[in-house]
Amino acid sequence: MRDRNRIVVVLIAAILLLSSCGTANDSSGSDPELEPIAASEPEVKELEPVPAIVSDRPENLVKSDAPLCISTDGACATWLPDARDECVENYPLTQKSGQDTQQRLDFEDCVYDLSYKPFQGIVPERFTGELGPDVIAQGERLKTFGWDLPQKQPTKWVVSADVPESIVDASREGVRAAEQYLGAFGPLTVFMVGNSLEAAEPVIDAYCGYAYPPDYLENCQGDQGKDMREMATIFPGGNAFAQASYDFDKPNQSFVDNPCANEENQFCAIKFPEELIGTRSVTAHEYFHVYQASQRIYRAQENPGQTPMPRWFEEGAAVYFQMILDEQEGWTEDPRERTIQEWQQQVREQQLTWPSLALIDIESEISTQRVKKYCGELCIGYLQYSVGFMAIAYLAQLTSDQKLIFDFYQLSKTENFYSAFEKTFGLTIDEFYAELDEFLVLPQEEQFEILAR
Repeated sequence: MRDRNRIVVVLIAAILLLSSCGTANDSSGSDPELEPIAASEPEVKELEPVPAIVSDRPENLVKSDAPLCISTDGACATWLPDARDECVENYPLTQKSGQDTQQRLDFEDCVYDLSYKPFQGIVPERFTGELGPDVIAQGERLKTFGWDLPQKQPTKWVVSADVPESIVDASREGVRAAEQYLGAFGPLTVFMVGNSLEAAEPVIDAYCGYAYPPDYLENCQGDQGKDMREMATIFPGGNAFAQASYDFDKPNQSFVDNPCANEENQFCAIKFPEELIGTRSVTAHEYFHVYQASQRIYRAQENPGQTPMPRWFEEGAAVYFQMILDEQEGWTEDPRERTIQEWQQQVREQQLTWPSLALIDIESEISTQRVKKYCGELCIGYLQYSVGFMAIAYLAQLTSDQKLIFDFYQLSKTENFYSAFEKTFGLTIDEFYAELDEFLVLPQEEQFEILAR
């Protein structure tokens, strides 16, 4: 995920076990050290065709003035005739206060009971200039630590006392397989949170002390620490986020993992051992973010507020890597066929709810926040995971896994994202968007034939 991702978007990433025709690099994985902390096959149906994406993008409007949709009352959606009563009564159609925002979050699945007016997207500002001297100096500093190269220091685990050993072993297997494919980057510590708040507290303390400087500990406890407490107590498991601490005197990386749990907050793998495959897959996903961060040595931009790499590219590539590793390791049967069909189905169903949204709408953080106001976190997750996976899988078919997983990141060490994208894949980002829009309205059978080659 991004350096500091929220829990809600990871729920989508943990659903699927994901393959490729690529070849692994000859890198050796590290033997993880375990540091426990004690504490008192889907059926795919063809849906109705979806119209091509149509969305006005007012280049001449100041971003803060651009309306989310054409509306006289400020509401971009109306209730469907069969909308649930609890949604109509509790989900506000406009956000005028913090309470409205919280109500939307509490009843977020009510978005599927709404009919949306076309989203009026904006054209994102893109930084394509030369790297400045401060940015270069920062990157050279990271290179002195071998940040972008495989590490000899083994990955470490800090684990809540309530997490069963079988789940820890599966997590280690997922990271080890990813390290063998990509290289062992870091230094990396994995923090595992289980289903007990008491057992999670010392892990949270250890995480904040590892990932942040002393003067930021209180902020960490109130932000990512709060997320970790919610992982242990509120959300069923399958949550994770990654953190890259670039600015430390000795920079490090970490990710937090909360294994799958049911609605009663009990570990899924205790009753269903096959869920350990999901643990391997999720940790492989998070490790891909570690790899991505290791290759981004020139991080700052002259255009504040813009993400250095679009969310959809970041998350879609990590989901695609899950599929690659699943296929290589033989964790499940026919992972490519199953994965493509599952994401196809999600995209096609959600296209019907938000037909005017496109990847360009989450290309920058400013644009992403507009989407959040329009339809909430679920449609951001739809774009960055569901459409993001389809986009990356299509991009891999246009070129190769080698270009997608290795060549692009090697080039992005010295080029900005847009330049590295065009030189690696032979298309500008806008040319790719246009091709993808045409691809996404093809019948599912045609899409599958293209992606499953």
